[in-house]
Amino acid sequence: MLNIGEDALKCDMAETYHIHIVDWENPPYPISYLADLANGLGNNSRIRRRMSNTTLTLEESFQAIIIDKLSILVWQNTKDGLKGRNMPESVYRKIEGLDDKVKDEVELFESEEAFLEWYSSKTR
Repeated sequence: MLNIGEDALKCDMAETYHIHIVDWENPPYPISYLADLANGLGNNSRIRRRMSNTTLTLEESFQAIIIDKLSILVWQNTKDGLKGRNMPESVYRKIEGLDDKVKDEVELFESEEAFLEWYSSKTR
């Protein structure tokens, strides 16, 4: 955990257990005890979120996803939604920075034939 985020672990320990660690070389408690406490930190702790490469808590993730779904429901009843244009951007994906990662991985096809040609070239 220290390798992943020493600052996050220090903050979590101070917030959760009221243990202020200034120097890991001379901690106020035995390292084995601090390791047990660190292992007991919740999934919403800073260090756990950093370890799982996410910025949001589970509750915040659900809230962002609810906003996204509601936005789509509203959009579907607009002129653009009926024609499949200008779909709202995902709040969840923006906060988590997922849009940047996916753009490079997405392959678009103009027709079924174009997809089948691409697919057959990949499976040879």
